[in-house]
Order: sequence, then C-alpha cells, then structure tokens
Amino acid sequence: MKKLIPLFSFALVLFGLHLTLILFLLKDQRLSFILGTHAFLFFFLFVGNLAMRKVKSIDPKKVGMTFLAITVFKMLFSIVFIFVIKQNSSLNKNEIILNFFGVFFLYLIYEVVTAIKELK
Repeated sequence: MKKLIPLFSFALVLFGLHLTLILFLLKDQRLSFILGTHAFLFFFLFVGNLAMRKVKSIDPKKVGMTFLAITVFKMLFSIVFIFVIKQNSSLNKNEIILNFFGVFFLYLIYEVVTAIKELK
C-alpha cells in the first residue's frame, strides 16, 4: 500500500493544477468534464500499476509487455472516451481534445517512469 501513495499524490496534484489552470484561463469548462477525465486516466494508471506489480512478482521479464498492453488499451479506450464526450457535450471540441490529451500525456509520462523503475 505504501507504494501506491506516490500514485495517489501525483494524481491529486495533477488534478489540482489542472483545475486551477482551468478556473483561471478557461472559465467555460465544466468541472464534470475535468473530473471525468482525471477519473478515467487515474483508473488506467491505477490498474496498470497494479498489473505491472503483479506481473513482476510472477515473471519479471513480462513487465515491459504488460506496460505496452495496458498502454494500447488505454489509448483505444481514450479514443472512445473522447468520441463520446465530443458527441454529447456543448463544450468547444478543440478545448476538449487539448484538455484531455494534455493530461493524458502527463499521466503517460508518469506511467513510463514507473514502468522503467519496475524494469530495473
């Protein structure tokens, strides 16, 4: 459980920073969109982290492939998530994409760093 504290801390800090930027720069964004985006990405971060730790305990040579598989699924589900949000939201489509993928890549960087630590 101690190893999950940095994961939760990262997600909370990133959410706080994102929310602060949105409130000051883009006042027309909805909190539900921001919260939904972070919840969606945190879910994959959490599941991916747990999966990599489990695979490492079983076969450490498969951690890299686990990371790649989770990243592919995350990308596929992200496309579906963005498509659904774009179809059902009155928000500006470019702002939706910019907000989502800005946060997506920050989560991805954190996942890569975590995966590299697991591989060592």
